[in-house]
Amino acid sequence: MKKHRLSLKQALDRVNKEEFEISYRKIENTLSDISKLFNISVSMVKRLAEYWDISWSKEEISARKKYNSSKYDHQKSNLLRLETNLNRYGTYNPRTILHPDSYSYDKNKIDLQQNKYKETCKSKYGTPYYSQTDKFKNGMVNSFKKTMLLKYGVDHFMKVPELKNRIIQAGRGSYYYKDLYFKSSWELAFYIFHLDNGDNIIHSKFIKPFKYIYNSVEHSYFPDFILNGDYIEIKGWQFLDNNGNLINPYNHNLDGLSRAKQECMIANNVKLLTQDDIQYSIDYIIDQYGPDFLKNCKLK
Repeated sequence: MKKHRLSLKQALDRVNKEEFEISYRKIENTLSDISKLFNISVSMVKRLAEYWDISWSKEEISARKKYNSSKYDHQKSNLLRLETNLNRYGTYNPRTILHPDSYSYDKNKIDLQQNKYKETCKSKYGTPYYSQTDKFKNGMVNSFKKTMLLKYGVDHFMKVPELKNRIIQAGRGSYYYKDLYFKSSWELAFYIFHLDNGDNIIHSKFIKPFKYIYNSVEHSYFPDFILNGDYIEIKGWQFLDNNGNLINPYNHNLDGLSRAKQECMIANNVKLLTQDDIQYSIDYIIDQYGPDFLKNCKLK
């Protein structure tokens, strides 16, 4: 049925407020659905909602997002897109054909970019990375705590029993690939790159932990990987201070524990790699698997 242009007065005469609000509250109804139901334009749906002061709460918006997301199989859609690209263009990412200089992995180019970035940061902040400055660390920690307090009423999500149990049940990470869990997308990218290139890489799940003592208590430390016989630990810059020492950016009272863990790493010849050291693996994943692959491996 054709939707005629209506004035607000005409729409008010046509549409019953109670029926409109019931339809507006149903999470499965989009604005377009409501428009078709009452034979009015989408813009008029918005005007009526504003006129009657009907709006979605934060909880309703969240529920609508979850509902709409659940209607689609994003992983299946992504795999289909990658398969189509491979059949049509011979690559998962056609942009590598149109823009080979931008999407091909060039170590020298990346090294030059990183060195330029480090020099700029050193001249501005006295450190090669802005994330190593106290301003960044304190701001990040305060922002994290503020978000946690607003969401959960505590300064860290691990203080919420339900969330803590969910993380424990998920294994040791929030990314899942080939029956293994990974703590970050960087670790997952690193693992896939070396697996695809025929390297002997072993996940932490299969590594015997090292033991160390802190404050008279024994702790277990699991390196992230063993790569061709070398123990590997991957850390973001937020976990390192200006001197390269491990810290706990979420609770500096635990910096001593982090330092004891690092001494254990040094004693057992564990190589510490930062995100910059493994950027090549991220570039590889985007090129070979597509830009959404890592996102689709994240646990819901």
